[in-house]
Amino acid sequence: MAVVLAACGSQSENSSGSTPLSSPQQTATKEPLTRIYKDDTGKEIEIPTHPQKVVANYYVGHLLSLGVKPVGVASQFFLDSSYLKDKLAGIESIGDNGGYNVEKILSLVPDLIIVNEFVKPEEVEKLSKVAPTVTIKYAGSDMFVHLNKLADILGKSAEAKQWVDQYQAKAAKIKGQLMANGKQAETATVLQFMNKQVFAYFENISITIYQTLGFKVPPKVKEMNPDNKTGFAKVSMEVVPDYAADRMFVIKPYDTLSDAIYKEVLDSSLWKSLPAVLNKHVYTLDNKWNGNDPISMDAQLDDIVKLLLN
Repeated sequence: MAVVLAACGSQSENSSGSTPLSSPQQTATKEPLTRIYKDDTGKEIEIPTHPQKVVANYYVGHLLSLGVKPVGVASQFFLDSSYLKDKLAGIESIGDNGGYNVEKILSLVPDLIIVNEFVKPEEVEKLSKVAPTVTIKYAGSDMFVHLNKLADILGKSAEAKQWVDQYQAKAAKIKGQLMANGKQAETATVLQFMNKQVFAYFENISITIYQTLGFKVPPKVKEMNPDNKTGFAKVSMEVVPDYAADRMFVIKPYDTLSDAIYKEVLDSSLWKSLPAVLNKHVYTLDNKWNGNDPISMDAQLDDIVKLLLN
């Protein structure tokens, strides 16, 4: 009996530090190839966990800032004079809103399509037959919300945080320079000439001017958008002086049809009598300032330094 007990004890000691042969081998957990994502329309869509070939009708600058180069984008980004134009090499045009070229999109073999809410439901339905199509609403949210949603879809949250940290550090430095020069506490108005009309831009469109750098919204402009739910509003030429501010940022027309009203306003005696004009505090901007994507907003900070500090 003593011999048997000794043998059992020896066997127990020898086996305690090793895995029994009968135990199952540990296997590495594999990440699923797809997942369910609920988009801004409330629709649940099966999307790739790590999309490789993305088509987008909008949010191009957001995608590029996350290190994702889409295979196809809407034609407007090839036509507009924007900060993005020189970054579109190798990307195909898919047509424009209201008439996307489905055959072209098919030829690009995307595994994910991203659109905003301005694409008609019947067109979204057509696109969904090509690849999973996710809608991210543009209205009512700023660039940072859009960026984080896209980062979630693409598995790029770390890249989004890195971009935001870099942008905020750069903005804080420039804001400090403006404060030191007494400019940051001033009011500012942003006017756009388009479609033969004059528009005042609000805080959720002119993010660089208002939200990032802290210029104040003139009371008359604030009255037009008390809840900050719209991006801009039309103003008649006769009352443009009512929207005057310490600094006036004027976005040039991108269409020749608006050249006449642009010239008419800037040549008028009303305009020339504004304090900002008399003090040479009017700044003419290219229409690329319409962009509120990450790449455009970062470049706008560089432009502000040239306009206000140099």
